[in-house]
Amino acid sequence: MSRKIKFSRLLQRYVLAEIAAPYLAWLGLLVTLMWVMAVLKGTDVLLGSQVTAWDFARVSAYLLPHFVVQAAPVAFLLGLLIGFGRLSEDRELVAMQAFGLSPWRLWVAPLLLAAATSLALGLLAFGPQPWGLQAVQRLAEEIIKRNLVGDVKPGVFHDELQRVTLYVERVDAPGQWGNVLVYDERVPETPVLLLAQRGRVGETREGAPLELLLERGALYRSDEQTDSRLEFQTARLSLGVEEAVWQKNRFRAVRDEMTPAQMFAAGEPSLSIAGHWKLGQVLMPISFALLGVPLGLRRRTSGRARGAVVTLGGYAAFYVLAQVSTSLGERGRLPPLLAGQLPNLVFLVLGLLALWLAERRGAAR
Repeated sequence: MSRKIKFSRLLQRYVLAEIAAPYLAWLGLLVTLMWVMAVLKGTDVLLGSQVTAWDFARVSAYLLPHFVVQAAPVAFLLGLLIGFGRLSEDRELVAMQAFGLSPWRLWVAPLLLAAATSLALGLLAFGPQPWGLQAVQRLAEEIIKRNLVGDVKPGVFHDELQRVTLYVERVDAPGQWGNVLVYDERVPETPVLLLAQRGRVGETREGAPLELLLERGALYRSDEQTDSRLEFQTARLSLGVEEAVWQKNRFRAVRDEMTPAQMFAAGEPSLSIAGHWKLGQVLMPISFALLGVPLGLRRRTSGRARGAVVTLGGYAAFYVLAQVSTSLGERGRLPPLLAGQLPNLVFLVLGLLALWLAERRGAAR
């Protein structure tokens, strides 16, 4: 192996290290910020009376793949800017190109890191991300139900359930009460009043409504014509919690709960476009590398500053272009594949153009 090839590989490893360190730092910071925002948004669930530390840890673990998928592209872009910015300011890029390293060779390390990032994002998008979001929905529903039961206090009317008012004289344990009153007006024409000596919440399957088991009581029903009274030893009452779950659950990300393959298999045009856009998000790091590296080779300090501004603006432009292309796709003006991948194609063309200009201008000074 020639000295030139060994020297080129050594420089590429050096460039890779300069980019990877800030990239990983920014990834950790952005994931942490997203986690904090999710906790603040879900305080109604995560700060409930029946939430345990294990619940909190599971919610965080389930959301982690989604946060990584969302944060990795912008973290890669920031790492690219910081790494090439330092190399440019210290004139190391000038030295590398003076030794005969052409600008296109500086693309190798960032593209390798971008490809590894895209591969990791693809693996997350086809498994852990949708699985984790689905698990969060199930866990959030379970926590909300437990909180609703745990929030029942003796001597206080509890009206968080849909059209059902609950009153208990004493609480023996969470979900176990003495001297229970239930007023059910889910059928407005014939409201029902139930009085029981004891009541408890039964074991429910995942996704099933809460069931209230009443013992030794009476049921009172009235309508426009008659009043009726019925005594019972045991009774089961299904409590509607769907509205409470819907209002309190802040962890929904409906389309991200599906893999691209599931979106394509659904056969709906809007989901097909969303699937291609999700694959486009996976390829975002490669698009950013294609455009970001040539901008890091600008000649003058002011040019480098402009390149940084253009690249950061490019992140916003990527999403604006994605919104426009997906909107056109949903209206049938673009095929689904092009609607989802148009931002990446535009960045590819701009990156090749910027590299051609960098080759013509030579080493940055």
